[in-house]
Amino acid sequence: AQFQRQVRCDFTNGRAELVYEGNEMSGKYTGELICRPLSEERLLRNPCPYTCSETAQCSANSLECACLKGFRDLSSQHHKANGSICSKYVNSPTNGTDYVILLDVSGSIKPDSANKMIDFLSDF
Repeated sequence: AQFQRQVRCDFTNGRAELVYEGNEMSGKYTGELICRPLSEERLLRNPCPYTCSETAQCSANSLECACLKGFRDLSSQHHKANGSICSKYVNSPTNGTDYVILLDVSGSIKPDSANKMIDFLSDF
């Protein structure tokens, strides 16, 4: 059986290093792979050696895709390269969360109960 592997070269500190991205079903590779720097023309067309998600960008330092702020990276769950699959946070922790607390201080609430609620909330 033949297996398709995702292979990525990482260029850091002036060295070209081979990085394998796959899972246990990728099979064993027995050939030789060599990383070569991408041509300037190729880098101008697409700075990443593989396709980033529309909601990701490529970092010039590592030539690796990363999801934009407000998006989470789901790529590893699907055995894809970083930044391939980005999903928007429903309540993005990067943007913080607003809380609203309502207190009932109508006539039906006794002053003692209202004070307990206020004391409880003041601890936050």
